[in-house]
Amino acid sequence: MALVSACGSVEVKATSPTGEQLRECKAIIKALPKKLGGKSRVSVSGSPYALAWGDPPVVLRCGVGRPSNFDEALGCQSANGMLWFVPSSAIDDQDSDVVMTSMGRSTNVEVTVPGQDRPPVDEMVAVGDVLEQTTTKVGDCA
Repeated sequence: MALVSACGSVEVKATSPTGEQLRECKAIIKALPKKLGGKSRVSVSGSPYALAWGDPPVVLRCGVGRPSNFDEALGCQSANGMLWFVPSSAIDDQDSDVVMTSMGRSTNVEVTVPGQDRPPVDEMVAVGDVLEQTTTKVGDCA
């Protein structure tokens, strides 16, 4: 989860991509838009492989692994052909923040969308378009 610090920067938990994922994270961060869902980029600290937009922030972290709460029975949601895992807790509670993770790509990202900005369709589509250009499909939602 991201926190806004006193200096106005969004503090995020770092990821540690290596090898091909490191190269792809650099390309993803470079290719992501200055505005996402109508929100402008804000300063981020804690990771060079993260971006944030707005207040409360939409936060993207690149180079994440498979979510610990992944549920194969739940499957993934698709937006323009990009697969996203959304936990059942976020589906059940329509007011909660959504922490969604891209799936089936050579490098995955996690996007946290504040509950007030639901549904996260703009984020799924815009980030998915960048992932399609900068990563390789390696599987399905598993």
